[in-house]
Amino acid sequence: MNILNLIDFYEDITDAMNSFTEESDRGVVLISAALIDETLGEIIRKKLVSSKNNNDELFEIPYAPLKSFSAKINFSYRLGLINKKTHSVFHQIRDIRNKFAHGFLPISFEDQTIFDKTLNILSHYYGYIIEILFRTLVDQQLLKEIKEIQNDNSVKKNANKILKLVGTRNVYEKICAFIYACLKDKEQKILQINFENSDSVL
Repeated sequence: MNILNLIDFYEDITDAMNSFTEESDRGVVLISAALIDETLGEIIRKKLVSSKNNNDELFEIPYAPLKSFSAKINFSYRLGLINKKTHSVFHQIRDIRNKFAHGFLPISFEDQTIFDKTLNILSHYYGYIIEILFRTLVDQQLLKEIKEIQNDNSVKKNANKILKLVGTRNVYEKICAFIYACLKDKEQKILQINFENSDSVL
């Protein structure tokens, strides 16, 4: 996807970001992971013959093989629905979700581990997230500082500066909203497999 047509994704990006507005840090992480998990599941379903059962035995019953976020990530990669970079990013998002969902100690976006994982993810989608920041931020001084950061050619250094300037949570929301919008676009473009009328012997 080219930055020039990023505007085509803004309805889904905005919908996702709006769902984060009143949430705690934990809420943002859990909701964003759920959006990605559910949409990835819908994409996989389109590549499979539909189940005849009300509760899909691959996704919905207890211990279903594709019930977990991790299984969906791995299976979609093996099907060629996502690339290796995205496979890694999704597992990092899953790791962040697990830290917020299952940790015994309080955790927030100020945690160094969360900062580091967000930094790594941001490095993969840097150009897209910068474009979203330019389109959504209203603080002119902040926008000016972001433009100044772009003078450095190192994406990793720039991403580090952006996280510290804009805030880890703010950037994480944009990343997850962007990923969700990309998945929704992919879901709409994939045709549902249908073998009902197939004349194949097998």
